[in-house]
Amino acid sequence: MNCWYRIRVPKNVFTEAFAPNIYKRPHVHIAKLNLGLISQEMNEWVSQFDMTWGGSMIFYRPTTASSRVHVDLVDANAKQCSAVNFELTGSADMFFYEDPDGTAELKDTPAGTPYLGYGDNLPVIDRVGLGGEPTLVRTDVPHSVTPTTAPRLLISLRFLYQGRPPSWAETISKLEPFLEPRT
Repeated sequence: MNCWYRIRVPKNVFTEAFAPNIYKRPHVHIAKLNLGLISQEMNEWVSQFDMTWGGSMIFYRPTTASSRVHVDLVDANAKQCSAVNFELTGSADMFFYEDPDGTAELKDTPAGTPYLGYGDNLPVIDRVGLGGEPTLVRTDVPHSVTPTTAPRLLISLRFLYQGRPPSWAETISKLEPFLEPRT
């Protein structure tokens, strides 16, 4: 199962007002990012697919501590199926796992965003080293992130299509001309 693709996006993703250093804290930090910090060029790029940005998160880890296995949610009833991740500092490996039906627990991040949490020892189905390249990732399957260097700062932009998160298949279909072949 393909759970990620490198993606070609405009060069200027964020406005000049974006100052990522304000997010660096001595502990794990998760926050919502103001969508006004996304550049006009990036907004025009996503609009050509009849989509908008549905949200954005910023993640900072000062160490190589791993995230829990989880699924991203829009709310308690809807999964966020995909995101474009931009690693600004550091690097990390992202792991994707088989979904063990019925074992997830609804939780909230420190930023107040919901997610489904899972236990450990799930079978890995895909993996990607993010390595600073814009990467389209599947977020509606269990996944975790293990930083390989620290500190790590990542921005994750999430899509909306017709007022809802597009499915993984819809996302791939719309963005296909900008996806790099997997090797």
